[in-house]
Amino acid sequence: MFVIGYSVCFLVAWGWIAYKRKDLVRLKQTFFLFLYFLLFPQLMRLLLLVCYPAQFSSLTGPLILQGMWKGVPYDLSMMILWGGMSLFLLNLPIRSVIYRCIAIAFSILVGLVYGVVLVADVVYFKYVFRHVGADIFKALSALGHNISKDAIELNMPIKALGETEVGIYLKP
Repeated sequence: MFVIGYSVCFLVAWGWIAYKRKDLVRLKQTFFLFLYFLLFPQLMRLLLLVCYPAQFSSLTGPLILQGMWKGVPYDLSMMILWGGMSLFLLNLPIRSVIYRCIAIAFSILVGLVYGVVLVADVVYFKYVFRHVGADIFKALSALGHNISKDAIELNMPIKALGETEVGIYLKP
């Protein structure tokens, strides 16, 4: 629940800032990025369901919907991880056209890489009937990485950047 609360607060703060600054273009870009990072993983889950019906034949409709709903907190955490820097760059109060083009290009690149990773997961599922994340976790654990610690260390700069940006806008 912390992930959902933090993610929603993160996005509401940026949306509120863009709205207060009467910058509807940034508000639309922030909202679009939010929808992309939330809906594309759901679309990939549906694709798994359609492409591999035998794997999910024992599940009832409510169980499938419950699985989709329980994926939302994970999707929100991935949005902050993958899209946090894009949101930060898109919402910095810099009015340069060149900067805006670079920020938008960076956001598109991150979105494309994220999309490729999700599509690769669907393709990987065809061969081993599980998500690639479990195998990456096992491989990194075998190499001696503490995944929880690594995730916290990776998220801290993104969290700090978000809080710093909100602080920039909220100063009197």
